[in-house]
Amino acid sequence: MKLKIMTFNIQHGVDHGRRLREPGLADAALIDLGRVADTIRQFDPDIVSLNEVRDLSDEPGFSAQTQYLAKACGFPFYFFGEALGAGNRGPYGNALLSRYPLDQVERIMIPDPEHKKAAGHYETRCMIRAEIHPAPGTSLCVMNSHFGLEPEEAESAVDTVLSLTDPAQATVFMGDLNFEPDSCYIQHLLRVYRDSAVLLPADIKTYPSDAPEIKIDYIMACGPCRFTSAQVPDLVISDHRPYLAEIEI
Repeated sequence: MKLKIMTFNIQHGVDHGRRLREPGLADAALIDLGRVADTIRQFDPDIVSLNEVRDLSDEPGFSAQTQYLAKACGFPFYFFGEALGAGNRGPYGNALLSRYPLDQVERIMIPDPEHKKAAGHYETRCMIRAEIHPAPGTSLCVMNSHFGLEPEEAESAVDTVLSLTDPAQATVFMGDLNFEPDSCYIQHLLRVYRDSAVLLPADIKTYPSDAPEIKIDYIMACGPCRFTSAQVPDLVISDHRPYLAEIEI
C-alpha cells in the first residue's frame, strides 16, 4: 500500500511572499491559512506533519489552526501538540493531520538542555507520535518534531527520537530539524533511518522558500517500508517549502 506524506513548517500561516513585499506588517496581519490549506489540498497527501502551528489565542489573527486546516482540507483526524504556551499569542507547537485514525497518539516533550549558553536561543520543543492502520494488516508509526537551533537541543531531540524508535516497525519521522544533512545530529539519525532525500536532486534546498540556501526539512523512514518518490515544490507560501514523499508499506 502506498501513502503520500507531507511535512510543512507553516510559520503559523504567515504569507511569506507578502512579508517580503510589506516588511512592516505584524504577523497577525499576514496570516493567511487559506493559502496553506490550498497548498495541502493541491498535493492531496494522506498524512501531514505541520510545524510552527498556533492554537486558540486572544491575539487577533491567531486561532485553532490545526482544527481549521483539518476541516478545510478534509482530514477527519488531527492532533495538536503544544510545545510552548506563547503568552497571549496562545499555544505553539506541531500538528498531525491524517485520513486514518491516529491510534495511541501522544505528545512527547523533548527535555531542555541542563546547561545553556548565555547567548544561545533556546526554546522548549516537543514531538508527536501516533500509529495509523490504513488497511487491514498494515501499520505505520508516524512521528514529527521541530528541533531547536542550538546543538544541545539537537542532541536532546535526537536522543528522544531514537528512544521512541523501533527499527523493526515501519516508521516515518519528519519535520523541520533545523540542521543540514551533513551535521552530526542528522547523521546520527541516519544510522537508523533512511532519508527520502536520496530520491531528490542533490541541489534541492527547503529554506528560505523564496531563495532556498539550506535543506533543513526531512522525511525519513525505518523498518519494513520504502520510499518510492519525493519532491520539494517550488512554492513561496511559508518561509519553508513544503516537502512530500510517497512511501510503500
